[in-house]
Amino acid sequence: MSECRCNKFPPLKYYKIYKDSQDLKFGTEGAACFDVEAYLKLGEGRPNTVKGYDKYNNKIERPINKDFIRGYSDDEDNGYICIQPKDRILIPSGLILDIPDGYSVRTHPRSSTGYKVGLHHAHDQGIIDFDYVQELFLLFYNMTEVDILIKHNQKIVQSEMIKKPIYEIKETNVKPSQKTDRIGGLGSTG
Repeated sequence: MSECRCNKFPPLKYYKIYKDSQDLKFGTEGAACFDVEAYLKLGEGRPNTVKGYDKYNNKIERPINKDFIRGYSDDEDNGYICIQPKDRILIPSGLILDIPDGYSVRTHPRSSTGYKVGLHHAHDQGIIDFDYVQELFLLFYNMTEVDILIKHNQKIVQSEMIKKPIYEIKETNVKPSQKTDRIGGLGSTG
């Protein structure tokens, strides 16, 4: 039997804020990223709203509504949120990540969320630093003209832990010189 020569990362640990928060897991054996699900369950000690901004850039709170979708769930405390057109909403995960020092976690939109639903990960890629130890929230933007529903335990992002590159940032008194045949600035290459 051959020994694995892969570069092993330390484990990414996570803490469940609620005992029924969903586990982090890879969707398939070949998946590059693990899935993160929305935590939108109502009940004692749980939030009943989500925060965000509307299309006019006003702070808003949208309610977590009781499940009304027949056949969706037998648990009457499962909820959903309605993200209105152009809203930017923080969706809770019910989890706190324990990221090892020297690493970060990146969250990426799921391809089906943008393509099929019209919900966009508001900053294209979320970056969670190792010293962030609060609940993981995921920022989404409704880029459509219709309301979009997000349900409890719905997969909303895919994430990965990456090793932090080590580099310095230094000021220089010398203006950078031409490095390639590139001429021009932003947008100059088409």
